[in-house]
Amino acid sequence: MKCLILLSVKKLLAKLITYAFFPGTMGLLGFVMLTPAEGSFWMHGLFLIVLPLLVLFILLKLNRISDVSIYNRGERFIPLLLTTLLALLDLVLVQESGYIELWQYVYILGSVIASLTTWLLLKISLHGIGVGSFFGLCLFGYLNYDLTLELLIISLVIGIAVYWARRSLQAHSHKELIAGVSTGFLVTFVMYFSYGL
Repeated sequence: MKCLILLSVKKLLAKLITYAFFPGTMGLLGFVMLTPAEGSFWMHGLFLIVLPLLVLFILLKLNRISDVSIYNRGERFIPLLLTTLLALLDLVLVQESGYIELWQYVYILGSVIASLTTWLLLKISLHGIGVGSFFGLCLFGYLNYDLTLELLIISLVIGIAVYWARRSLQAHSHKELIAGVSTGFLVTFVMYFSYGL
């Protein structure tokens, strides 16, 4: 009985971590961390978290996807296309508000490249891409700007927690998670380094 309770708690915790650190959440954390409080926080939240989740639930209701985690690689094209378009719309609206910075272009472009990679090449973890990108952003900020060591450590802890959660739910193999984290990290870090931000 005790073992059953522990398994239930473990599964619940893994699901909470999965939903709390949805790939869009990681994008929002990146924007909030590097963008001064200029009023676009809610816009980012709407386009990077709320609307993508709404898209997933609508597609689920229309039977276009079998699960909101999109385990089936064949079902990923439409959700990835729509969420990428929402991210680009967010970028356009932020640009119209006059608060756009080069790093935001790079961050969105990196997200688009990472999303296309997971759809075109192989089934890799979108959650892994999200935490890998966030860690890459934090590492770049720590090495080149005044981002604190605490934030870098927090990004690493989030990455470990998400990795554990996705494995606990048997959503991905180690290979798929490592590929996701590596893709997100490399695309983000290399693009920031290349643009010299």
